[in-house]
Amino acid sequence: MKGSTQYHRAAQLVLGSWLAACSLGEGHPRRDGHPRGEGHSSDAGRSRGEERSRDDGQPTSPAPPDAPEAPTRASEAPTRTSDAPPGAATSAGERRSDALPPLAGVWREPLSDARGDVGFVAVPIGTTTKRPLVVALHAALDHPSMTCSEWRAMFGPEPFIVCPYGERLNATSYVWGDPAKLRASIDRAVAAAEARFPQRIERAGAVWASYSQSGILSADALAKPGMEFRYALLFEGVPRDLRPLRSAFVRAGIRRVLIVNQQGGWSRAHLAAAKSLAPAIEAKHLVFGDGSFGHFMRGDTFERMHQELPWLVAGDPVWDILRP
Repeated sequence: MKGSTQYHRAAQLVLGSWLAACSLGEGHPRRDGHPRGEGHSSDAGRSRGEERSRDDGQPTSPAPPDAPEAPTRASEAPTRTSDAPPGAATSAGERRSDALPPLAGVWREPLSDARGDVGFVAVPIGTTTKRPLVVALHAALDHPSMTCSEWRAMFGPEPFIVCPYGERLNATSYVWGDPAKLRASIDRAVAAAEARFPQRIERAGAVWASYSQSGILSADALAKPGMEFRYALLFEGVPRDLRPLRSAFVRAGIRRVLIVNQQGGWSRAHLAAAKSLAPAIEAKHLVFGDGSFGHFMRGDTFERMHQELPWLVAGDPVWDILRP
């Protein structure tokens, strides 16, 4: 009976994600849970599910010791198959008088607290000052270890990137169901990262970075109590109901938002989301690849996103560490 209950709960979570995806654009989701885009790119490689079966291990598995270097710039970004240690981050910010010992270790670590595993963190190896924070939220049927790899390819090696777990669907896949649990997962993972790296993480200027299902749930999640954000980046996923979006983002402290889609059929919904935030929040909408890139991340996605980061965090001294 217990197994039957878990099965039905998992099925409901996936069905909710499927319906949400259908409501955002034209066409039906693919069998792996990700919507079809118009003009789906033929050079985008394997589906996320196919790549994940090769790259995802157990949630706490370290990167292989002989793996190549992790991306330190968006132009060096790998495809989704990259999973490796980085070079050290350096910037003008390292010369500040409040320098700490150089941060050592591996580029990505699992996070846990007294109750168990809570996610992963991409670590700015070699840095000697407090670093800004990105909270990167995975899509449906996804894994937070890969989420940390993807968003590090976009942001580079300078910030801390915390990637919480959603609700487990199977051994390698997670989904988001309850917005309140999503919000709680963020606070729990960030607290674990701060405990692991005391005096290293700067919450001021924090970025919400969501992908697909986590972006669809963003308004409901950010309406709940939790840590504040200053910026948001929504990639391939916005709420179906835009009415509470602005008030939820204002409540969370968000001042500037970048909304990006790659599927042509999703452009109207994403543009409407950006417009709904005015005038309280500055927002920008972009379509990558003329709507032909598809739903999953690729090397040129990382590069384009990296190029837009200076606009997103413009004028914020916390983010002076960003490389051009």
